[in-house]
Amino acid sequence: MAIREVVSVPHPVLSRQALEVNFFDEELAKLVGDMCDTMVVSPGCVGLAAVQIGVPLAIFVADVAGHKKTRSYNGLIVAINPVITAKSKPIKVREGCMSVADFTGAIERFSNVTLRAQNCNGEIFEIETDGFEAQAIQHEVDHLNGMVFLDRIMSPDNLYPRKRYL
Repeated sequence: MAIREVVSVPHPVLSRQALEVNFFDEELAKLVGDMCDTMVVSPGCVGLAAVQIGVPLAIFVADVAGHKKTRSYNGLIVAINPVITAKSKPIKVREGCMSVADFTGAIERFSNVTLRAQNCNGEIFEIETDGFEAQAIQHEVDHLNGMVFLDRIMSPDNLYPRKRYL
């Protein structure tokens, strides 16, 4: 597996709808492995969408293990062609992003979500989650829909300089 370069705003792949995945083979497994490796070596990173490494496919990986805000934990999530099928009340949260290096922002996310997706074998699965894991999933699904968290900021007052991870 390999560490991939993470693209930053305003890279055009970040503002386009990701393409549906219709192959479930060794090439896909290698891409998912590269995404996991890239996520793990990136400080503070709990999720990564394929578009963030310049690949316009509907895939994300997420793992919120050990994060102080974690309530629900479904392990390493590999989601291919993901869709959020249910959501609850909106809450205000603070987010950052590997593709937006200098800022974090206060935005609205849903406190609970249900995700339906395919795994690396093409099998459909569904998970229900809440709290920080739900937030991470929504963030990654936004990437696959051509959005970054900056697109959800309602006011410049909700944008903050990012603290650096050392």
